[in-house]
Amino acid sequence: MVAAKLALTPQMVGKWRTRFVERRLDGLYDEPRPGVSRSTDDAKVEAVVAARLETMPQGATHWSSRAMTRNSGISPTSSAS
Repeated sequence: MVAAKLALTPQMVGKWRTRFVERRLDGLYDEPRPGVSRSTDDAKVEAVVAARLETMPQGATHWSSRAMTRNSGISPTSSAS
């Protein structure tokens, strides 16, 4: 029922239930994922979001993703997730 209401697989709901039973609320936090660690820290992400919300690029009505990456110095292929 829960899986259908949330459009998730029963396996995902079962995983969350198991983690909750074992570790209560702490079990529901994201676990570290395999792969390369992210290269952009929280402060840089916050600065980019603030720039996006509080400034406007010269000669444009809004920030494009390309203009924002040029302005911030973050690679357009970087991942902040």
